[in-house]
Amino acid sequence: PSVSLIDPTMNDFYLGLAAAEIFGRRFVGGQAVGLGSGKAIQAFASSLELTPEVANNLRFFALTYRETPDSETGAEPLMEVIVRCAGLSAEPSVEGYIAPKELKPEDLNWAFFCIERANAEISSEIVAQILGFPLTKDGLPPLRSFVQSAEVNPLPLLQRMVQQGRGVVAIAGGKESADAVLAAYRAKRAGGLIFNALVIDDSCGEEILRLSGHRPSDVPNRHEWWLKRNRFLTAHLRYAAEQPMRTFR
Repeated sequence: PSVSLIDPTMNDFYLGLAAAEIFGRRFVGGQAVGLGSGKAIQAFASSLELTPEVANNLRFFALTYRETPDSETGAEPLMEVIVRCAGLSAEPSVEGYIAPKELKPEDLNWAFFCIERANAEISSEIVAQILGFPLTKDGLPPLRSFVQSAEVNPLPLLQRMVQQGRGVVAIAGGKESADAVLAAYRAKRAGGLIFNALVIDDSCGEEILRLSGHRPSDVPNRHEWWLKRNRFLTAHLRYAAEQPMRTFR
């Protein structure tokens, strides 16, 4: 269930947590994991529950990096997971690499990234950013030149990983992210799909169905889902909200 309307920061946290619960248990020792940037990826990195045996033999790669003295570099999730894994063993051997330009599909078993909404104030042409790389509504790079925060176009790397059957997981949330998710999906027109797994919330999923012309899902109308959703929202407002509510009417 989405809490994007009442608590956007926690919505990103829940998406990252869900991704960690779903995919973290599939990691095995010796695998290589690529991490993008963003709040949901940060939450993913901080929520991974790994055994010392698995954590001690993993390699982590930053999918993006920006050299900047006064803002985030994009490698924060990498640093987070390295510190967490190193703390699981008396003799840690977990490895971390920050060299996005040098990455090849064969270097990675997994890649995790956020599908981010573009800033409309910069350009109405751009609707999504993938690891800092801009995409138009059609899933193509913009015709005009824009300052990019990405070191390199990440799409070919992600596309080849999908083609080779490697895990490429995209994360997005909120109704307002639906356009960006569809743009990322349409990027398949120029080289193939850039993800083969998608973690979203219910509001984003419903809007994607509406925008793509499909019949809206009836799940939100089912009694069982209504109960689960409202129990989750109640628990969030009571225990996890920035200003927890103590009574409900």
